[in-house]
Amino acid sequence: MLLHQYSLTAKFDPAATEDNGSCLYDVTFKVDVSAQNLQAGDVVHVHGQFNDWCDGCNPLTDQGGGVWSVTLPIAPGVWEYKYTINSWAGTQETVPEACDVVASPDFDNRGFEVVDAPVVLAPHVFGECPASDAVPGCTDGDASNYD
Repeated sequence: MLLHQYSLTAKFDPAATEDNGSCLYDVTFKVDVSAQNLQAGDVVHVHGQFNDWCDGCNPLTDQGGGVWSVTLPIAPGVWEYKYTINSWAGTQETVPEACDVVASPDFDNRGFEVVDAPVVLAPHVFGECPASDAVPGCTDGDASNYD
C-alpha cells in the first residue's frame, strides 16, 4: 500500500486505492539574483514546460539577500525551466550550455526530475551553473599520472 507516499503530494486523496497519475509533488525553486541590481517593483519569475512557459504565471517571493523562491505543485516527469526578471519582456536568464538539461541548438534551459516525492532544487545564481565541489584529475590509483 502506497498511501504514506501520497501524503507528501499536493493532490493527496485518502480515499484513493489506485494511483491514477494525478499526484503532484511540491517543487521548490530558489535563485540568487543579487548581482542583477533589481529595482523596487522588479519581480523574478520561473517559466517552464510545467506551466507551458507561461508569461508571469509563477512569480517568486523575495526571501532577502537577493534570494527569491517559490514552491509549486508539479507532476512527475523531467522538466525544463528558466528564470526571468519582470517576465519575458524583461531580462531572460541566459542558461550556460554546461547546465542545459536537453541539448538543443535553439534554447538552453535548466532541468529537474520529479519522481515520487517533493523536490527542493539547489539554489543557484541567475545565469550561472551551480558550483561543483568536484576536483578534476585522475582518480585511478594505478594510473601513471595519478594525482
